[in-house]
Amino acid sequence: MDKILLVICNGLSCFIICTILFQFMNERYKKSYSNRTLYIAAEIAMGITAFYINMLNFAILNPVSYTHLT
Repeated sequence: MDKILLVICNGLSCFIICTILFQFMNERYKKSYSNRTLYIAAEIAMGITAFYINMLNFAILNPVSYTHLT
């Protein structure tokens, strides 16, 4: 049960962080491509990457992964 809760909370956290990051980037920067699907796929890929790095429980990689996303 603890592992399931960890996975759910970690996934929710990564989703929230990526959503906030992409909202900030959408307000601040002009999009280079008109294809909306590309941006959705990029957000999903970054969320999955952040989720995977968080699940490794390696403390050094967590801040590095979020600074790399920006």
